[in-house]
Amino acid sequence: MKKILSFFNNNYALIYKGLLFISAVVVLMLLFPSEAKFKYEYSNGKPWMYKTMIAPFDFPVYKTNSEIEKEEKNLLKRFTPYFFVEESVENDVKKKFESSFDDALENNDGLSGVENEKT
Repeated sequence: MKKILSFFNNNYALIYKGLLFISAVVVLMLLFPSEAKFKYEYSNGKPWMYKTMIAPFDFPVYKTNSEIEKEEKNLLKRFTPYFFVEESVENDVKKKFESSFDDALENNDGLSGVENEKT
């Protein structure tokens, strides 16, 4: 028993440092997650469900001209416009604008704050 007590008495600093190191390693292992987790869940073929993800750096995407032309053709083939241009609306708006502009010039409504040169 004296040998054990004298061993602890002579080496208490070394034993204390060893126990402190082992306890620090155990605490750190418990604090860190056991496996790495990606915080986003995604599936191929489905739209991105989260806020826009932006890389912290720029990177080029190299494509040949033939690849670009092929992609453009495929996109134009599948493209469906979601609006229709009605030429009659354009003509109606132009006519209304011209008539209101002419009325403003004749009545001097559009020239407030500017002296009329005819008077």
